[in-house]
Amino acid sequence: MGFLKVHGLPLNHLKPHGSVYGMTARDMALARAVVGVAKTFEVPFMGLAGTCHQTAAVELGVPFIAEWFADLEYSPEGQLLITKKHDPVPLDAVRDRVRNILSEGLVTTSSGLVPLGKGILDVSICCHSDTPGAVEIAKTVKAMVDDSNARLNG
Repeated sequence: MGFLKVHGLPLNHLKPHGSVYGMTARDMALARAVVGVAKTFEVPFMGLAGTCHQTAAVELGVPFIAEWFADLEYSPEGQLLITKKHDPVPLDAVRDRVRNILSEGLVTTSSGLVPLGKGILDVSICCHSDTPGAVEIAKTVKAMVDDSNARLNG
């Protein structure tokens, strides 16, 4: 908040990172605590669809933004597989994944496609800077999102 205040910028959303992200996705008490902070600041909460993140946001009446990862794998059930080291992802695979999420709301898993989640209205696409080829991945995703937004808003 101090950084935002110094630069005259409003808080846009709240999202935990790293280990706290994973812990709050799995533990309702922790999820309620972090979503409660978003409620205090009157901003949306960004997290994983279908986890304690979304459940706590709904429970506390906080707008929820689903986060989806273009460069990570998902289990057959659609659960994010968080790794400490990110493997390279071919750009064709990224394009297919992004196309599925933007056009159909479907998550590409290791065994097929599953819906992102019930009640999802907004999605944010994350690309990690430490994934090999991150710059190309981010440029590809941005171009696809821009194109999708232009079609929807045009």
